[in-house]
Amino acid sequence: MHGTAASQPNSSGDDKPDCPRKLDAAASPPSMRRPNPHSYTLLVTNLETEPQWSGNECASAMSAATSTKCASRWVTRIIPVIITSTSGYATYVIIAYLGVDYLYRTRHEHGTAIATITIYLFFYLLTIATYLRTFLKIKEDPGLVPLGPQAQLPDSNSKRRRKDGDLESQPYFTGPDQNPDSPGLEDFYSRDVFVCENDGRPKWCSECRTWKPDRAHHSSEIERCVRKMDHYCPWVGGMVSETCQ
Repeated sequence: MHGTAASQPNSSGDDKPDCPRKLDAAASPPSMRRPNPHSYTLLVTNLETEPQWSGNECASAMSAATSTKCASRWVTRIIPVIITSTSGYATYVIIAYLGVDYLYRTRHEHGTAIATITIYLFFYLLTIATYLRTFLKIKEDPGLVPLGPQAQLPDSNSKRRRKDGDLESQPYFTGPDQNPDSPGLEDFYSRDVFVCENDGRPKWCSECRTWKPDRAHHSSEIERCVRKMDHYCPWVGGMVSETCQ
């Protein structure tokens, strides 16, 4: 007998000596695993906690949103007419009844009548000029971001189906354009600073299929991206944005 130890049989009952095996990454202890920077816990949690919408609920929600947009557009058309009519009637009352009939003809206060009419017309013309400038600028150029080459504008048929809550009429949203020569990227890379995502690319709008400039947002009211979008104002008949500042 020599001093070498005999190999012990392994646990499987074979007479072959135990050989070192390569550790499986999934079976390795936690201390030996490489930490994964992308955790899926949040994703799984969100999927578990997010409410599940049925087809009828989605159709009802989209129909309600479409009805709200339709109501906003009608209010946008009506309010400027109301403002114009009200201001015109107020001007007629102040000039004709107060200035001419009452002060000038009845009380014979000619200086007071002329001063009242002059001061009122001065501020009224300034107000009208400011309002008309904003109103016409919004109608002429609301500051829309150009659509991407793959964007599809909904036709009248798809708009009607979307209003009725048809799920198939809703646009299909895709991720950003992965083409390094995508139209519009060169304009961003020529700047010194621009707002970007984690991958270094600008923000992408899936509905307009285009790269969004800084401070541009997508408006659900007009279904377009708007530069420096502030809010949709029915009092001035449209979107308050970069062009009317």
